[in-house]
Amino acid sequence: MGEADVVFLAVRDDALAEVAGVLAATGVASLHDQLFVHGSGVCGLGPFEALREGGRHFATLHPLASLPEAGAATLAEVLVVCGGDAGARAQTLALAAALGARAAWSPDLDRPLYHAAAALLANGLTALFARGAALLEQAGGDTLAGAAQALMTSALKPLDGAAAEATLTGPVRRGDAATVAVHRNALRCADPSALALYDALMREALEISVRAGLDEGSARAVRRALSDDPGP
Repeated sequence: MGEADVVFLAVRDDALAEVAGVLAATGVASLHDQLFVHGSGVCGLGPFEALREGGRHFATLHPLASLPEAGAATLAEVLVVCGGDAGARAQTLALAAALGARAAWSPDLDRPLYHAAAALLANGLTALFARGAALLEQAGGDTLAGAAQALMTSALKPLDGAAAEATLTGPVRRGDAATVAVHRNALRCADPSALALYDALMREALEISVRAGLDEGSARAVRRALSDDPGP
């Protein structure tokens, strides 16, 4: 390791500082112009504190993608978000290019917010898929098994180059408060724990719909349907 030009710490976020401390304490790392990189999305350069002495440089390289399979080949064309000290930039971008990835250098990233957004888009989407697929199968049995992926793909595909306001469909976008109420009643009976998830997502859909031009009267009716408020 002392002869390596690049050392990549591929461990859990909560183990990064400990591993860096062990490397510093054991003297395994060299003091030459060596680059240390980690792949955490939420951690900045703080975990490298124990290695600060000497001529080392530090960077982060986080793939902005869901990567359930291991191996550098899966990084082909993936956007990797990089940051670090000024001396690390050229070598980090070269590392990303060697992996076949597309790189964005963002040293001033709000990392907790960035990673929360990434978790919503990737992990949240997977969780939503699992719940939605289970509800489809509960409603239609084997006849709807496997339909969830095609449905979700049909909703995501138009977003390639278009805004959500231009692609959103469904009863909330149409201002169909009666259908929203039917949905909520069905979920309350079949899977009450899914109702809060539905409400949260449909409230987001309502905000998108308003920006897309849904009239105020229809928006007000949908809002009431989502809050169990009969209203005037």
